[in-house]
Amino acid sequence: MKKILLIAALLTVAAQAEVYQSINIGANQSTIDSKTGNGFNIGWSGTRVWNNGVLATFAINYNHSEIESETFNSYGTDLKVGYKYKDIAVFAIGSGLYQSYHSLEAAGFGYGGGLEYMPFKHFGVGAEYKTYNMTSEINEYTFDTAQAYLKILF
Repeated sequence: MKKILLIAALLTVAAQAEVYQSINIGANQSTIDSKTGNGFNIGWSGTRVWNNGVLATFAINYNHSEIESETFNSYGTDLKVGYKYKDIAVFAIGSGLYQSYHSLEAAGFGYGGGLEYMPFKHFGVGAEYKTYNMTSEINEYTFDTAQAYLKILF
């Protein structure tokens, strides 16, 4: 009987949440050690916002950066946890990243934070900062990225 009540409570809580998906498209500035460059990013996310304002998001993204004539292609996943009040959301980010440049590949984990402003039903803007500790076959390095994006909700 306790299991049935627990399942009913979880379904009730899940039903009292706003759920939406979104696509974001934006620009970034990325830094590897002391080298800085610009690029673009695109991603998809699924977000759940409960009645108390707590939010949880799972996101996948692609980040392309040109840093001192080198091209960095990054593929990542993010888990965001935060709070939404009216049209503004603030969140912390835990992230994993796979990166390729030249003929090298690297992987790493990172963290960061972000802010989104969604004044319209289907459009918003956001900004995020993330830092990663990356490891490749030949070296370890720090990869930082700051990005601003347009968010399209559906």
